[in-house]
Amino acid sequence: MIIHEIIHEVKDEFSIGLKEDGVCEVHLDGESESGMREESENGMTIRDSTDTLTVNERDGNFSIEYEGAGFQFEKE
Repeated sequence: MIIHEIIHEVKDEFSIGLKEDGVCEVHLDGESESGMREESENGMTIRDSTDTLTVNERDGNFSIEYEGAGFQFEKE
């Protein structure tokens, strides 16, 4: 599945924007970081200068586990 763009906000503090060219932007607590994403068999991998996140896709929804917290995303 190719994802053209997902933007999801949680309490106006956390958002992820995925663009068609593979660039992604993560915004958290007023700070932002740019990175790249790669499609994978189960979703995608997002990499920035410090971290790699595995994003799992199931039934059109996405999930991330990060530092013990789970995040659920819905495609808009």
